[in-house]
Parts: sequence; structure tokens; C-alpha cells
Amino acid sequence: MNAGHDSSARGRGSMKYIWFNTDGQSAWLWKALAMDLGARLGLKPLLIVQSEQDKQMYLRQEPAGFDGEIIVRKDVYGEVVDRQADAISEAEILERARRIEDKYGVFLVRDILMNDRHLGRGFKPGAKGYGRSATSEAATFIRSIFACVSMYEFAEAIFDKFPAGISVSFGGQLGMMGRPFADVCLANAVPLRSIDSARFGPWFYWSDDSYENSGRFEAVFASTPEPNDHDVRRIRETVAPNILHESEAATAFYEMSSTFIRRLLRSVISFARYYYGAMRGYRKSKVGILPFERLAAPFRFQAQMNFYLRRSTRDLSRFAGRKKVFFPLQMEPEMGTFSFDVYLPNQLSVIQEIALSLPPDAVLLVKEHIWQFGQRDLVFLKAIAEIPNVVLVDHRVRGFDLIKQCDLVCTLTGSSGHEAAILGIPVLRYGQRGIINVLAHVHRATGKDDKHLIRSLLSTESESRRKERQIAGAKFAIAVERFGFDVTGFDFVSRKKLALSSEVEALSNSMIQTLDGVWNR
Repeated sequence: MNAGHDSSARGRGSMKYIWFNTDGQSAWLWKALAMDLGARLGLKPLLIVQSEQDKQMYLRQEPAGFDGEIIVRKDVYGEVVDRQADAISEAEILERARRIEDKYGVFLVRDILMNDRHLGRGFKPGAKGYGRSATSEAATFIRSIFACVSMYEFAEAIFDKFPAGISVSFGGQLGMMGRPFADVCLANAVPLRSIDSARFGPWFYWSDDSYENSGRFEAVFASTPEPNDHDVRRIRETVAPNILHESEAATAFYEMSSTFIRRLLRSVISFARYYYGAMRGYRKSKVGILPFERLAAPFRFQAQMNFYLRRSTRDLSRFAGRKKVFFPLQMEPEMGTFSFDVYLPNQLSVIQEIALSLPPDAVLLVKEHIWQFGQRDLVFLKAIAEIPNVVLVDHRVRGFDLIKQCDLVCTLTGSSGHEAAILGIPVLRYGQRGIINVLAHVHRATGKDDKHLIRSLLSTESESRRKERQIAGAKFAIAVERFGFDVTGFDFVSRKKLALSSEVEALSNSMIQTLDGVWNR
């Protein structure tokens, strides 16, 4: 354990902490928010960070005078690389794993390993193009299970020493770096709060768990009056894609590999960063992507892009008059894709199931995720392209524009489902959780009867039913506006400037409101 300073003398009964399970993309926020919420709630702030370098960054970061703890997460990937599990009997590791599964109701393989980019590669056929790492090369099943055990036992030790009163995160506490801490808190009746995107426009809210659920939102939705024609028209005219997905970073990422010289330059820079980190003893260089994988990544990106451009289409006019179903591919392995009780966590199988369930006058439109190029096995994309009633859509076609042309949107957990639902388009979700499930035209995949549901959703319908869905979608968007907060200007993904006091105050006020009736000092 690595804390900001020694607090071992504090007992469980004398002090409680507000935990912040931090992430890199919102590092500009956590210290200021922790100090503000800690002071207002009478809890001592505790930041859980990824590395010693992150800890030093937070110690230097303004505001000064941080009276809290900074804990560096256990480096379980380093343990895999160092083969520490080999010194322990397999029987003992498996016994400790069973204790954790029984105590917390977790499935270590499905809930932790499957979503891990280093340890879960073999579970995800669509992710075999992801760069090999020192961790993935050293991983065996037992070493991977031991990594899960080690992180859970670390989270338990943290709780014993620094008992939480509330646990806070951005985007939920999922996967190897989040789920153990969330489970330990829940087992001790500690409320979780997460800053989550409402999955459209600039709207965010505080959820009650790691899965975008919120009991308070359900109450707000139920109390929201039915929108009139003006309200419905306003929502349909102003609703926009998730602000996180509209970032210029995706375009810049594509441009970085658009010419041979740029690809070569990107390779050399990545290679140099690896060796600089190795010389400085940085954790990422020890456990992360291997150097020659870094060199190859931009060229693998372009090879997959070239294949995709040859097999995809931008012109959808030839499908005029046919029913159109949209399935956006999501990133994998990825915590936000497969941690939401996804019924069938294999995107190729999902696509095949949908294609087999379509009536003859329907076509399935599949579009690759821009961030996944270079990390997807070409065999995976070829298998999709060869399904007769499936069409790969050019990545330059905006997903939001594609949604508007479709009669049904199918998704695992993607924002496309939220955007479609607000527009009144039926949605079939393979993920089972989230606030969008309050809408009657958002359906959850459950098994063999899905083929009948898909047929039903694509059947001829009346204008009155279409209008009902549009009203319900507008009501959902208005309820989010009432319940959530607008992050225009926050720039969660690429922001360098530290949080303003007004931003911290707004986030703190919004979070504290969610604690009414569920938490007391």
C-alpha cells in the first residue's frame, strides 16, 4: 500500500473517508472535487490512483493543502509480469477466488477478465488485433485469476484501514481497476456515486451505481409532464450525439495515420516514449504494449482502414424502400461495452443472430468504431462482410445521421441506442442496465424469442404508435435536462486546465442532492 502519509493509527470508528476511484481522462477534476465534497460532508478525501507518477502529479497539483490520502492501486499487471502467482499453489489461488466470488456475487472471468485488454484477449474474438503487451504475453489463466484475487484483497485491506462513507468515480467502477473497490463498498453498505453521461449531447448526471442506474431519475421521469408538440419538435431539432464521441480527438487520431510519413512518425514517437518510460522506470513501459507492437500499430491501423474502405459503402440510396436496422460495433475489450450484463457478449454472434432474424425486405447496417481500427482482427471484419444481408457502412458516415434513416437500432450498450430512443426509433439492447430502460420502446434481448421481437418491431405500424414513441423519447430527454447537468465547456476527455471553483461547486451540489435519504454522517 502506498498512501499520502501514514494514517495507520486511525481506527474504523474514528474517521470515514470519501473515496475517489480516479481515472486519467478526468485528472483535472478529482483533487479539487475531493477537497470540496470532503469538507462539505465531513469525510476525509482519499484518492485511489493508478501509479506512483499519478500520485506525485496529484501532490503537485493545485489546490494546495490537500488533507487526505493518496493510495496507489496494487500493480496486479506487474504481478503477472513478475509471475508472482507461481510462488503460490494453484489450489490456494482457486480457493481464494471462490471465496471472493461467493462473498461478492462476482464472476471473475465474465465480470473482470473478459473486459480486460491485457488479460481478456482470448475471450474476445473481435479484439485479437489489439497490441500484445508484456502483461498479455506473461498471462496464464491462473496468473490472471490471481490478479483478480490480489486486487480484491487489496481493496479489502484499504477498506479496513480507510473505511469509506461514500465512493465516487467517473463512468462507474468497473473492470480490474474498479469493480473490486465497488464490491467491497457495497458489501459494507457504502453508497456509490458515479459521474455518467446521459449518452446524448452535453448532459451528464450522478448515477447510483456503476451501471448508469438512478432511482432518482426514474422518479423525475415519472413526474415529468407529457411533452406537447412544441416540446417534441424542440427535442428532435436540438438533440445531438454524445459530446464525448464528438471530440476532435477521433479526427486527429485518423489524420495521424493518413500518410506513410505520418504513420512512420507516429511509430517512432511511440517507440521512443516506450524506451523513455523504461529508462525512467514507468509502470506503463513495464506492463504495457510491447515496443515492436507500438511500431506496427499505425500500419496495422491503415491496413484495416484500407480493407474497410474497400468493403464498406457510403451510398445507402440502393436500400431505399427496405427496412434498415443499424448495429454499431463497439470497442473491445472495453469495460463500458460488456460490463452491463450483456446477454450475448460476442459482437460477431450478435450480428449473426440479428441477420438471421431479419425479414427478407430488411438489411443490417454495421459500422466500425473509429477507435477500434488497428485493434480488430481482419478475420472478424471479413466474417461480417460475408454475411449476405449485412452491409458495412463507411466510417465517415455520421452514426447519428445513420440512426435517423433506420427502423430499428440494435446495440450492446452504445450511445446509439439512447440517441435512437429519444428520436422515437425502437431499440433492442443486449446490455441489461441503464436509465434508458424506462422507455417502453427500448427492449432488452433475452434469448431465443428475440427473433420474434425483431420481426414484430419491423412490422408495419401506425402513425399513432410512431408519435407515441416520439413523445416518450422527448419526455426522457426533458427529464434528463431536469435531472442532470450540462458539461458544455468541461471537455472531460482532453482537458488540461484544472477545475474551476464554479464547476466543482456545481458538481458537488448535484451529487449531494442524490444523497437525501440514503446517507447520513
